[in-house]
Amino acid sequence: MDKLSPTVTEKSVQSSLTTETGSGNNLVTSGVVVDEAVDSREKNTIDSGFKSKLRNLKSKLGVEEIGIERVPEDERKQEGMYRIAMLWLSANLTAPTMAIGAAAIPTFGLGFVDAALVIILVNLVGILPVCLFSALGARFGLRQMVLSRFYFGYYFGKFAAVLNIITLVGWTVLNALVAAQIIHALNSSIPSWASILIVSVASLVVALIGHTVLQVFETWASIPCFVAFLTLLGAFASSNKFDSLLPLAVGQSETNAIFSFSTAIYGATSGWCLCAADYYVYQPADRPTSSIYYTTFFSLAVPIIFSQLLGLAIMTPYAYDEDFKGAYDTGGFGAVLAHILVPLGGWGKVCLVLFALTIVTINSPPIYSVSFSLQLISRRTERISRYIWPIVTTVVYVILAIVAYDHFATWLGNFLVIFGYWVAVYQTISFGEHYLFRRGKRGYKPDEYQDDTRLPKGWAALAGTVAAILGTVLGMVTVFWVGPVAKALGGVDVGMLLAFVLGGVVFAGVRMLEKIRWPREDESF
Repeated sequence: MDKLSPTVTEKSVQSSLTTETGSGNNLVTSGVVVDEAVDSREKNTIDSGFKSKLRNLKSKLGVEEIGIERVPEDERKQEGMYRIAMLWLSANLTAPTMAIGAAAIPTFGLGFVDAALVIILVNLVGILPVCLFSALGARFGLRQMVLSRFYFGYYFGKFAAVLNIITLVGWTVLNALVAAQIIHALNSSIPSWASILIVSVASLVVALIGHTVLQVFETWASIPCFVAFLTLLGAFASSNKFDSLLPLAVGQSETNAIFSFSTAIYGATSGWCLCAADYYVYQPADRPTSSIYYTTFFSLAVPIIFSQLLGLAIMTPYAYDEDFKGAYDTGGFGAVLAHILVPLGGWGKVCLVLFALTIVTINSPPIYSVSFSLQLISRRTERISRYIWPIVTTVVYVILAIVAYDHFATWLGNFLVIFGYWVAVYQTISFGEHYLFRRGKRGYKPDEYQDDTRLPKGWAALAGTVAAILGTVLGMVTVFWVGPVAKALGGVDVGMLLAFVLGGVVFAGVRMLEKIRWPREDESF
């Protein structure tokens, strides 16, 4: 049997117009059908041409197409750990990292010695969870929030993804505010919104293209970052304004400040665990775990501790130098950098520009990662390509940063502490599942990440999260709320500790009941 032609030929058109059967209305209708068919064919040709050009452009730029799906072992790149190390180095050798250390004096009221001890000790502990999730990302080829399905379950994992979106967007807002302060201190005629927009668009370009460009950019960006840091260190050292003997807080006030600052430091550093696996999914699955642990640990510890200690050191004049104090109170941390570097002349201004651009290195990774959390929310968001979501994220955090520009100190202190609380909740559930019920990395079957029948029900994660949040509310200390437990202890912020304890105990108990209530054959958890 002959096949009917799918196209409309001139002969068929003429035939339809000259046929004597049917009424005049039919003749008109035939013509309209032909016109619509031709128009539809032309539209499809245009669409096909546009899509072809878009594919070619993405191919030339090397845009990453893979979203939340697992990266198979045979598609992994045989790349070394050097680029991973440089990514961590560049993303943490930044002005916002310094600003966190600097906050110890004006925001938390600590002296140099006690704040320095907190920075060193808490960071060394906070990096360990990042190492764990980095190793799991390389082992299984799963993004961090996809990996979270093995802890929170398929459906409650969506809620974890939403909280992760809020956290990562808040983090990018904080970083953008530091960039705006630096640029404004360099040239006050540039409005804050323009400063925020400049660094945000630059960060977007890197995050939009994806994994390969992200690693290459971070590798080369680390060089000017390091030069700017050395210049700042030399300029401040030559000013003879460093004072390591600032009066220490004493008694209850010191205890309160140390706990609050520890929460902020832990959250800022350990917060990388919320997206750590994302940067390791292309690593070979047989990469030795020890190699990943050591590389991740030292490439995080060195820049974070160095940056935060330097930020702390350059803020010591805040306690006795009125000009210095005025610079911070009116222009934030960016004005402090300008106060130190502008006297160097042209080179000092170049270094200020470099410090502003470090925001690109610290914002690009979370903007890249937030797209995977957005894809996990629903089937509809999953169908939207990975490279579209960084654009949406950038628009949102630019608006928030512009609104929050005049409230930097409040945003810094409160957000860092709340950030630490969410990190505590996430780690409580994740560690409980990983160590108690999966007994380490051998308890995973990574191909089951899409099968809700093979994943935890999520009730234990829900109960543990509620308990952990309750713990934070009872023990937190912020401008807008002081928990009853914190009040009873004289204002000590024990929100993170209570989150770990209450969340861990409740999760473990309910998880055992969950396994008894819903036993599964050949269960992977």
